[in-house]
Formats: sequence, C-alpha cells, structure tokens
Amino acid sequence: MKLIIEYIKKYKVTYIGVVLIFIVGIILGICVTFKIPNNEKTEIKDYIQTSINSLKENNINKQSVFGKTFVNNLKFLMIVWILGCTIIAGFTIYILMIYKGFLIRIYSNSYTGDFWS
Repeated sequence: MKLIIEYIKKYKVTYIGVVLIFIVGIILGICVTFKIPNNEKTEIKDYIQTSINSLKENNINKQSVFGKTFVNNLKFLMIVWILGCTIIAGFTIYILMIYKGFLIRIYSNSYTGDFWS
C-alpha cells in the first residue's frame, strides 16, 4: 500500500494531466451536442435507446455484450500500454482520453435526455 501511495505521489502531475484531458473530452462532447443538427441528435438518441431497450428486454445475450465490451476495453488498454513504451505515447494517449471523454458525454446525453431539445 505504501508503494502505491508513493507511486501516485511521484506521478501526481501526470495523473492530473490525464484527468484534465479527459474533462476536455467531456466538454467537447457537450459542445458537439449543442452544435449538431436535430435530425442527427435524434438518430444518435434512437440508436442508443434501442440498444438500451434491447438490453432491458433481454433480446441481447448479456454475456456476449460483456465479452465484446471487455475485449474492446482490453484492446484500448493494450494500445495505451504499447504506446507507453514508445515515444509517440505522450500525444496519442491524450487524444485517446479526449475520445473516451467525448463518447461518455455523448452517451450520457442521450441516456438522460438532457441537451437534446
């Protein structure tokens, strides 16, 4: 436990930077939801709502969805890890974090219904 705390203290600036970049992605997602046309908003909302309703109605194999999601997140983690071993990691990892924040915000907008009117 002490090693983990020391590690976090040592790389505190890096963690703060990644969190700030993630927040930038969320803010970009908010800005995009304000700027995209209404027909595209409804398409995105309908697509996500259909997926959510299918999960609620058990029309989708939950184990299959979990497996695909796990594999996709594992791929993302492996890309970040491999890029961490190279010199292009600093730039690319920040781009990936912006992308993740952007997607989370778009998904949350369609799920909660805010910013879609």
